[in-house]
Amino acid sequence: MINLIKRPIRVLYFRLFEAPRRYIVPPLCKSRRLRPKLIPHLKYVYAVCNGGLIQDEKGDHLCLLSDQTFTVKAGLRIPRSHLPSGWDPTLKSLILASYDQAWFLTDVKRMSLEVDGMPVSDSESIGDARLFRFRDETSVYATGWSHNTSSWPLLGKIQGSRLSLRRLRFEAPCPQKNWMPFSEGGKLFLEYSVSPHMILECDPRTLACHMVAETKHGRHRFPNLTIHGGAPAIHLSEKVFLGCANTQEHFWFQERYYGTVLYLFDATPPFATTHSTDLLRIGSNLERVRYICGMILSKDRSRITFSVGVNDWDNCIITMSVQEILSLMQPIGSGRSAFD
Repeated sequence: MINLIKRPIRVLYFRLFEAPRRYIVPPLCKSRRLRPKLIPHLKYVYAVCNGGLIQDEKGDHLCLLSDQTFTVKAGLRIPRSHLPSGWDPTLKSLILASYDQAWFLTDVKRMSLEVDGMPVSDSESIGDARLFRFRDETSVYATGWSHNTSSWPLLGKIQGSRLSLRRLRFEAPCPQKNWMPFSEGGKLFLEYSVSPHMILECDPRTLACHMVAETKHGRHRFPNLTIHGGAPAIHLSEKVFLGCANTQEHFWFQERYYGTVLYLFDATPPFATTHSTDLLRIGSNLERVRYICGMILSKDRSRITFSVGVNDWDNCIITMSVQEILSLMQPIGSGRSAFD
């Protein structure tokens, strides 16, 4: 009985006092809850989380989110009036939510999914969807898995309400996931590993991949953590990419406590990492699972907008200034200043 009382007290103490010491919470970040004026008047029945984020040529926002059957309490909210008729609440799927520049919801589509030309069956699942731009088109990276096969990276495009994906081709043991795509010079690359920084080049026609670069320094900054890709890298300038990785610590009272690492790497081969932040908690220390799954840079290059998954059932949008992010960066190994 005493242990039942002590355990929640220890957990609460850790989240309020110990966690802020382990992670930096940027003080100037601003969190946006979408359509707040509608919240008191609408009922929400679906959770939406793990939202890939991109901005189209008009400045509107697209979010590709995982649809869960939990109750939504905050974040990206889909009202009943926007749900198509015949929506099956028992089926996990992906939904494409469109927002205008002021973040008002304009459209919701439930995506039909196919992999290598075949419809996705009930025993299969597509998740961890990420949006990125390649050759002026919106492309999708995702992870697919089923009861019979391990997870493997997929790449494809959105065509109306259909998401057509194909399996990436690379000789590696299963499972594989969290390869983060980016484009440079009209070519398609993927961050196969963050630490060490390993880069694949992908043939967009055949989806065959081969290793083209590796940067080994930087591992010493987080020697006891497994760091994996979080969101597709974005250009901060012609010379520099901003990358994002997620990691998790394990404690006696819970399995996962997520942190985020933002880092800079050169925009030319071998795409060497030069700077990184310490572990960050983006926006809050209270939720143990917070992970960045999308980033967009404002047109004036002064702000970064992040899509942040929360506890695998919620999603929020957070904006930070570029200068604040750069102020958190520290050189990695012998890395020079990426802005010299």
